[in-house]
Amino acid sequence: MKLRKGDNAVSFKMKDIFDKDVDLSALKGHKVYLSFFRNTSCPFCNLRAYQFIKMVPRLQDKIKMIFIFESKKDYLLNSTFTDNLQHIHVISDPEKQLYQIYGVESSAIKRMSSVLSGKYSAQLKAFKDLNIEITKDEKEIDNNLIPADFLINEEQKIVELHYGKNITDRMDEEVIVKFAEAKQAVIS
Repeated sequence: MKLRKGDNAVSFKMKDIFDKDVDLSALKGHKVYLSFFRNTSCPFCNLRAYQFIKMVPRLQDKIKMIFIFESKKDYLLNSTFTDNLQHIHVISDPEKQLYQIYGVESSAIKRMSSVLSGKYSAQLKAFKDLNIEITKDEKEIDNNLIPADFLINEEQKIVELHYGKNITDRMDEEVIVKFAEAKQAVIS
């Protein structure tokens, strides 16, 4: 079931790929950006991760970031971007437990419609321009997973959310920056 703006964030406790504890309820009092990715072989997910690596210096003291991937831990640890994500909790969730509780969907129709999106070609070109190597042999992945993003305020309420319309559709970066830099996160 999809969540809505104003809902309480669903608490969870897991370890990230660096074996650090991640307890969402322990982050009460902090702003949180919770982002659901697909897997390490997804060029659009790799591009998004690289975009956030550039934003870490600007945001690291303002917001806690948690990235969820369906990829297994070893694939994430061997991917090209995780070395630069020490300030972001990266969680491996191959059983898709968190995807289920946050209502992240799998849709072949939405995946196929991605090609019709204006962002598809531009993001694919941007990814190729970065010369990023991706894991191509990752197995047991759901190529139909659609990304989702959640902004959670200090009281653990969902202030903003974005369920992607296709595999390239993400919450706008400026929305995340504005939320992180605001004095107080409110639900409008």
